[in-house]
Amino acid sequence: IFLYMPQFDQLNAWIDWLSDTAHHSRSSLSRTRRLKDKLGIKPLSGTVITVTGTNGKGSYVNALTALLLAKGKTVGSYYSPHLIKFNERIQLDGQAITDKDLLSAFNAVGRAADAEGEPLHFFELLTLTGLSFFNDHQPDYWVLEVGIGGRKDAVNAMDADVAVITSIGLDHAAYLGNTRASVAFEKCGILRPNTVLISAESNPPEPLQAAITHHDALVIDQDFSVSFDETWQFTDKRLGYELALPDTGLSPFSQAAAIMTATHVLDLNFSSSELIQALATGRLTGRFERFTYKGIRYVVDATHNLQAAEFLKQRLMTLPKPKRRLAVFSFLNDKAYSDVLTCLQSEVDAWFIGQLNVERAADAPIIAKTLHEAGEYMISVSKNMRQALSRAEQLADEGDEILIFGSFRVISDLLPKIKKQQGL
Repeated sequence: IFLYMPQFDQLNAWIDWLSDTAHHSRSSLSRTRRLKDKLGIKPLSGTVITVTGTNGKGSYVNALTALLLAKGKTVGSYYSPHLIKFNERIQLDGQAITDKDLLSAFNAVGRAADAEGEPLHFFELLTLTGLSFFNDHQPDYWVLEVGIGGRKDAVNAMDADVAVITSIGLDHAAYLGNTRASVAFEKCGILRPNTVLISAESNPPEPLQAAITHHDALVIDQDFSVSFDETWQFTDKRLGYELALPDTGLSPFSQAAAIMTATHVLDLNFSSSELIQALATGRLTGRFERFTYKGIRYVVDATHNLQAAEFLKQRLMTLPKPKRRLAVFSFLNDKAYSDVLTCLQSEVDAWFIGQLNVERAADAPIIAKTLHEAGEYMISVSKNMRQALSRAEQLADEGDEILIFGSFRVISDLLPKIKKQQGL
């Protein structure tokens, strides 16, 4: 029995189909490649830059896009995941794809997939939709963020001219294995024999170290470095200059990797002021975003694994110390959230857990039990994220901080409410 791909006249129908159906099929990289070829997707003169990593991928795409646009280049940027709308994933010159173009691209990919006699997986459909859109516009640069891993990811249907690995940590263990070496092996799968490699991972496991040896590579601590002294400092060790990176919420390590890509691989010339000005335009939803409302500071960050938690803790320590820090959060059940909570425990005074309304959601009372067993007592459990935030806001006084972190679903549930409330 073949399950054929649909065609829809309304974008919302595609969104509903994606949410209800597309996760149930199995992903196949060979099928993605066949359909890419069937759709005629090929950069005629553009450069393909593929980025993977446990954390910092979106920051890299955003930072490199800003640098390329500052030089008048055209850029197709593909992000994963989206937070509010699917359109966020597919951007041309920094602007999200329109509903009309997204619907048209969905249907074009759907028609091609229909001939294969089986439906596409969620990530296959979204990736091919983005690539089809870029193919129509043929930007100078195709900057593509991997969803999970690298070797088997739909984005790997494209051959990368430049491969970027932002970091190697433990996440998605069911897909990538439970060692840093196994994660590195999967992420190095985006490399081709002639691919240039940029690595911002300061402790590369053996598969990444071997890749660095066998490829034309730019490597953190060898060719460039990032340090913190009141501000994040980038050093280009090849050219011998330093730069204070603008604090935009983006990962400074990803910003540094973007600078090295633009200047050393793509041969674009920037003055220091041009670099700072371009990078200062970079913003990414849910990445260390900060707001102040009625004397209360809000910090929003999609921290959902240990490596990200360690970096969040470091960044929190650079902020003025609040009277109290109230955490509003939740996780999916496939995350090692106890490690995240242990990491952040010393920085949080009260915990507000919301129950996510998704199939893979972790059970909020079990998260609370984990905290209680770790010696925490200021714990609130709510039936949803909005109730959890409301309870934290009721308790918060001027000078306090509300830290919102965890699954991307936490951010997508709460950020529109916060921005509307604060008139942003």
